[in-house]
Amino acid sequence: MRAGERVDITSCYGDGQPRRVADFSWSNTNIPRGCIAGYYPETNALVALSSFAIKARTPASKSIPVFLTRRNQEVVRDE
Repeated sequence: MRAGERVDITSCYGDGQPRRVADFSWSNTNIPRGCIAGYYPETNALVALSSFAIKARTPASKSIPVFLTRRNQEVVRDE
């Protein structure tokens, strides 16, 4: 992807509930391949309510499997 491209982000929990945030701007940053970073609360919608830390009861938002989709295009997968 190139900096400035618009993407949608869809989380991949196994509960069958679609969770998607739309129209984010892609930015090339120095993070490990296969990882993305996003801001909260903008990406809170990607976290399932049933996914939380047992003791703290805070959302488990540090590890969310996702697919990226270019706006109005196919899913982009890192293979």
